[in-house]
Amino acid sequence: MEKISVFERLQSIRVALQNSQLKKSGENPFAHFKYYELDDFLPTINKLMKDNSLISVFNLTMEKAVLEIRDTETNAIGQVSFEVPCIIPELRGTNATQNLGACITYLRRYLFINAFEISENDVSDATSGKPIDKTTEKKASQASQAPADLISEAQAKRLYALCSSVKAPHDKVKAFIKTAYGYDSSRDIKKEHYEAICKKVECGYFSKEEEVKATPVKDKDSLC
Repeated sequence: MEKISVFERLQSIRVALQNSQLKKSGENPFAHFKYYELDDFLPTINKLMKDNSLISVFNLTMEKAVLEIRDTETNAIGQVSFEVPCIIPELRGTNATQNLGACITYLRRYLFINAFEISENDVSDATSGKPIDKTTEKKASQASQAPADLISEAQAKRLYALCSSVKAPHDKVKAFIKTAYGYDSSRDIKKEHYEAICKKVECGYFSKEEEVKATPVKDKDSLC
């Protein structure tokens, strides 16, 4: 009997994943959206690939990251590969090894999402599937016209990434910006306080076993 090609088996796995109702466990509390982590889909993908005699092989070079889907029984049937450029970000408060580890995790995540066509809407997930009424439109309009003294969405995401890189508990950071500055969300942070808060995270303050102080930090150079 003729062997089913890698391409056809890959498509079958995509359909099975589509019907498996995967749940997103990753959450960005600063930008307010949920996302897939590797643990959310990798166990299911590994089982489906085993059932279809396939295996994934991840390779990383200085130029690119490649994910190959191979037949476990023979190479004659062919294989499918997916690749993205390798860009290692320089995260503040981390060393070269930690930067590389974060890079590998992100590259694997995006390659698997691409290879198996796992749908992810990132920020738009917060409103997808919900009717937009006048109140929602008004809030969106107000958000787009945020005061110039507030940090940007990119800066809010950078703060979240910084917390993750130094393993600073997000709940402690949120409690600190609330009690010290009165901010309910990172989107409310003013630019004049932003670097002070980032420095607080970088110096490992939130990894220490101490209570969050309720007094605003006035001198950004005396955070730790």
